[in-house]
Amino acid sequence: MRLRQAAGPALACGLLFVCGCASDSKPKPKPAPPDPAEQTVAATAELLKLDAVQQQKMLQLLKELSDRYEAIHAAWANGKKVDPNELVASRAKFENDFSAILTPEQQKLYRETRVRLMIQSKLGGRS
Repeated sequence: MRLRQAAGPALACGLLFVCGCASDSKPKPKPAPPDPAEQTVAATAELLKLDAVQQQKMLQLLKELSDRYEAIHAAWANGKKVDPNELVASRAKFENDFSAILTPEQQKLYRETRVRLMIQSKLGGRS
């Protein structure tokens, strides 16, 4: 009797395993990870109330920033001397170009939010 009771769950597990292996369903491919640039645009659009044209321009500016960063990293990885100021200059170019597509009200909110986030990050997330 005990053998029968012990065999029941094992038999059920074995049948599930065999059925699972015999199934012709292929594992579903993992969805592509979300694009960080698109996530940044979405969050910024919500915060600053960007219109569709501003969102497209911001996405373009972020792609350009990413391309510049990748070029700088590739040069460094290939043993070329890289001036650290290139990264700062690249970020400054993005900030200037991005600011140029904002309305004065959006610029003010963007500056205030950036400062607040920088302070929070310096304080370890405390407000």
